[in-house]
Amino acid sequence: MTDFTSNIGELIERFKVIKEKALSIDLSEALVIGVNAAKATMQVRIFNRGEDAGNVSLGSYRGPKKSVSKKQFEGRKIEFLFGQVDDIRLSQYEKKRVAKGRQIRYKDLEFTGTLRRGIVVIKESTIRVVCSIPDEDLYKIARGQEKQINAEIFSLSDEEREVLRTNVIAATKQIYDRIFNS
Repeated sequence: MTDFTSNIGELIERFKVIKEKALSIDLSEALVIGVNAAKATMQVRIFNRGEDAGNVSLGSYRGPKKSVSKKQFEGRKIEFLFGQVDDIRLSQYEKKRVAKGRQIRYKDLEFTGTLRRGIVVIKESTIRVVCSIPDEDLYKIARGQEKQINAEIFSLSDEEREVLRTNVIAATKQIYDRIFNS
């Protein structure tokens, strides 16, 4: 008769450890990663491309416009600020934006960066992570912009939802890989 040895006892102990680790998983890390990725994509859409959640342009800056001389802007990148124009007509707000070096070809909601930085990711629990504008004044500005153009701006687009989903899945896989490979 031959001696038979088995590692079944070791495997059972290893699976018990894996089970305990799996029961104590905090998936909020994966949610934070996904929400941050979606937030970054949303911020590019709003503040760089000037689009609402349906990927439609936010339009242009409004207000009564008066002609101004191109000589005021010598040495500056006129195409960046205004686009291709022969006659420069600006509203008071557009003059303020141009004075700060901001473009006015389309509405992009970027002036000081305060609104962009005001959008934050908040972990509310181990199963709930949200993207929010907790500052009341910035929240009013955001809602005012949505009312002004009658569209959702500060909501996720379909593309951003997919970024969220893809990143949460990838991060979750990494969390489980750490458990099974530790």
